[in-house]
Amino acid sequence: MDEGTIGSELDKVASYTDNSMQTTVTNVTSGAIYTFMFRSWNVVGYSPFSDGVQFAITLPPVKPLTPTKNLSLST
Repeated sequence: MDEGTIGSELDKVASYTDNSMQTTVTNVTSGAIYTFMFRSWNVVGYSPFSDGVQFAITLPPVKPLTPTKNLSLST
């Protein structure tokens, strides 16, 4: 994973010892775009990296206000 800056290096974010194939990435910055690339390892060695997949990190949406009825406009 990289943090999207030009010339940044990839940081290792996960290792797998089973077939779960999932991980949680923490300490990300809102407004940043992160690139994830994967590779596998076996007795022959490492595979080439996959194509990068980018994700933009944003804050969760804010809950909207409860709607109110304006009785003076109601018929």
